[in-house]
Amino acid sequence: MNSNENDLRLLKKVRSVLDERAEQLDDTTCNRLRMARQQALKQQSQRAIGWQFPAASFATAAVVVLALGLWMNQPEQSVFTPTVMDDMELLSATDELEFYEELEFYQWLEIENDAA
Repeated sequence: MNSNENDLRLLKKVRSVLDERAEQLDDTTCNRLRMARQQALKQQSQRAIGWQFPAASFATAAVVVLALGLWMNQPEQSVFTPTVMDDMELLSATDELEFYEELEFYQWLEIENDAA
């Protein structure tokens, strides 16, 4: 047998003895144990609340400071680059679409007229 098997046997034996002894406890002792457990749980929950609020506040403040720092240090970027502005101008124009399709022809025609 290895040590794990011995540990498991010992654990089972201890558990069975403790369970038997717990069943033999009188009502007064059971009530006192129950009250002590409830009081311990109440104190534990009060202690847990005591540190959770400051920790949550600190975490929130840290996230806000980090977000503001990252947002303020961003380089400014223009949404409307020259290419976008040209495209917007083309899309909002009231001229015929055919004019833009034939634009190269009109440019060639202008060059020919200037050369003549």
